[in-house]
Amino acid sequence: MKVLFFGLDYHTYTRDIIAEMKALGATVNYVDIQPRTFLFKVLRTVGRSLYDRYLEAHHAAAIRASESTVYDKVVFLQAQQMSLA
Repeated sequence: MKVLFFGLDYHTYTRDIIAEMKALGATVNYVDIQPRTFLFKVLRTVGRSLYDRYLEAHHAAAIRASESTVYDKVVFLQAQQMSLA
């Protein structure tokens, strides 16, 4: 089974979910739904509109990169981070 997993890397929670899916035999392609590096935290605070545009482009690029793969499941953790578009 192939899984496309959009999630927020938060403590070990997300990695534990990925490990469980892999233990069940899935191949997991993980996409960080909201990068949490120091640079992006600063950008989110001081340049929110620029950060929002970056995040939209990040999500669009991840979706484009996944178009050629047939996934059995697409899983979202923190789906509200994605725009409706």
